[in-house]
Amino acid sequence: MTLWINCGIIALISFLSGSIPLWKKLDEKYLRIGISFGAGTLLGAAFLSFLPEILHSGIHEAGIYILLGFITLYILEKFVMVHPCEETHCNVHNIGLSAYVGLSIHSLTDGFILGSATLLPSLSGVALLAILGHKGPASFSLSNILLYSHYSNKKVWVLNSIFAIITPIGALISYYLLQEISEEMIMICVSFSLGTFLHIATSDLLPEIHKAEKWKLVNLFALLLGILIIYLFGGHSH
Repeated sequence: MTLWINCGIIALISFLSGSIPLWKKLDEKYLRIGISFGAGTLLGAAFLSFLPEILHSGIHEAGIYILLGFITLYILEKFVMVHPCEETHCNVHNIGLSAYVGLSIHSLTDGFILGSATLLPSLSGVALLAILGHKGPASFSLSNILLYSHYSNKKVWVLNSIFAIITPIGALISYYLLQEISEEMIMICVSFSLGTFLHIATSDLLPEIHKAEKWKLVNLFALLLGILIIYLFGGHSH
């Protein structure tokens, strides 16, 4: 039941965030605040929740699986995905489809992470917060990309609705597939997830924060707030 509730929350937040560009144009500085918060939740989840859980389990060669998660996402982003923030103001109008496909794959990966983390009660809520932290800005940016690529409002509504349920679908698939595997294999999946979180935070989100010329202290506060929320939510369980 917890997973279904989490999936519903993610779908709702994703849909609402992706709908904002259809209602009102927001200044880029507000998006960067959201990105800063998302980076904070990812870093907090990685170092304060996932890593202690992995160390507590005593799994061998965890570092290899963490690195594998980092490298895998790097390869996917290098050859498949489009970074949402850097394309938002692009004048090339054929990026809409590639951005949608790339971010959908990314979203599916988030779902796999949530599904595996749900099998460990201590990580379920933290994983939800970490995914929500960057899901909102990603959905917002994707709708902007589609609008700038001359997609009609109706098409953006439809694509945004589909995009909103991709992470829940991935979560449900991974959750039910992983129920029959050993605890060690679950921890391997958690280690892999930690690597993907680190990549998203350090390679995608933090560079965007550094580009901000205004509200630097506000962005820093949002980053620290994201970390603090993870800590208070359960990042110090071990």
